[in-house]
Amino acid sequence: MRQAFAHEAILVMQPQADLRAPGAAITVALCGHWEHQPPCPLAAPPASGTMRSAWHARRLDSLEQAFDTVGLMSRNHDRELREARASYVGAVRRLDRAMRRFDESDIPMDPGPGREPYPWTAQHIGLILELREAIILVADTRRDWDRMRREWVAPH
Repeated sequence: MRQAFAHEAILVMQPQADLRAPGAAITVALCGHWEHQPPCPLAAPPASGTMRSAWHARRLDSLEQAFDTVGLMSRNHDRELREARASYVGAVRRLDRAMRRFDESDIPMDPGPGREPYPWTAQHIGLILELREAIILVADTRRDWDRMRREWVAPH
């Protein structure tokens, strides 16, 4: 018997990343390429009114079947812990990338010999702000993960 299965993922993406890339990767996995001959079951509905209604009806039937097949359960503690850990790991990786960019930059941290410090560019300030946000994210995600591990009480 066929059953639907829903996957869930947490994506940690760079601020400059193309937000369409994950969808393209899914389309490639399902269809073999993001450009292929129609009809595609994942494509937007056709423009004509009659065809659009039929397309929506077909999609709704598919969704209803998927929800009938998949039992909707409450989130369990193990899954929440895995998600919290994944968020923390993603934050650490983001911090690592920010620190590497900072280390590789030419930001003058030494104020210099005179009264006026060496100037910072807008790019320098952006790198410093990115590093600050990454540090805050690591602290926040670790605190959340630690809290979830401490406060959990096993069901009786």
